[in-house]
Amino acid sequence: MFFGAITSETHSGLEALPGDPESARGGVTGRRILAILKETLPTMITRPGMYFAHDNGPTFKARIVQNWLREFAAEHALTVVTWPAFSPDLNPIENCWEVLKKALEKQHPELKFMKNNEASANLLEVMLLLFGTKFG
Repeated sequence: MFFGAITSETHSGLEALPGDPESARGGVTGRRILAILKETLPTMITRPGMYFAHDNGPTFKARIVQNWLREFAAEHALTVVTWPAFSPDLNPIENCWEVLKKALEKQHPELKFMKNNEASANLLEVMLLLFGTKFG
């Protein structure tokens, strides 16, 4: 899983989101999302009145994330957009993910034939991060 953010003025870097060893299944949790938001949002919110939208995934809807977002939004005059459920076509970053995916597949067609295992996931992460630095 990766994290990226955009505004009308700038974009974040592409960040790999490691699993949370404290979670039951070792996946990405609200704690991981909260950490990346605390690191990223303050650098991207450059003026009052900006908007923040996320994908309504369970990690973004976690209570610790929502509580922090409410406080951060109030402090920075930020509007947190509430998307209807299952509406990825409304979220502009989904278009960025699609463009990145197609460009990566074009440059590395061998990705389609990789096995679904940890070694492949690690290789994909390295390739995507390297490619993302060129792409961004």
